[in-house]
Amino acid sequence: MILSDDFKCPYCGKENNAAELEEYLENDYFSNEIDEEEEVTCEYCKKKFKIEIEIEISPDFTITKISKI
Repeated sequence: MILSDDFKCPYCGKENNAAELEEYLENDYFSNEIDEEEEVTCEYCKKKFKIEIEIEISPDFTITKISKI
């Protein structure tokens, strides 16, 4: 699975480490429980927000939208 960029928190604007999200998504991917929308927690402000994920028939993921919850 490949996430090429870090992603910004919609609350504090700081970039979060994509590698941690990638590990989380890999666990879901291999358990066949992945959704197109995932809830994540900002590393800095600890607020939760949702990201939409575009899934292809490959181990790659693309974040398509980040939104506050």
